[in-house]
Amino acid sequence: MSGEWMQVATASANTLVALMLTDAWEQARDRMVGVWRRFRPEQADSVSGQLDASADDLAQARQADDGEAEDEIRGEWSGRIRRLVRDEPEAADVLREFVRQYASRTADAGGTTVVQNAHATGKSRVYQAGRDMTVN
Repeated sequence: MSGEWMQVATASANTLVALMLTDAWEQARDRMVGVWRRFRPEQADSVSGQLDASADDLAQARQADDGEAEDEIRGEWSGRIRRLVRDEPEAADVLREFVRQYASRTADAGGTTVVQNAHATGKSRVYQAGRDMTVN
């Protein structure tokens, strides 16, 4: 189940960060705060402020062309969401719907979510790439 939590968390965090600097941000933020309000109501107000702070940090990172900072923001929210889903597995369905709802808007914002799964046994090999791959 841990792999599934990671997939949900990664897709949710990617969607969230992709929307931070769009006109859909307030609606998406409110929806994410609603997830926390439903599953961890005592943290909802704090999460709202943290989301706004992350959006401000992202704006500064983009202005400075700091991709590493953007990755950190995405990773931070991925971790938070993964822990939420780990503790509240019912949240996974709500978060999947969040990702589905905003899929077209994240594509417009240049956001991309790639989820790859592989299972190798014995002496088998798996090669995966989100884009081009050269294997020598």
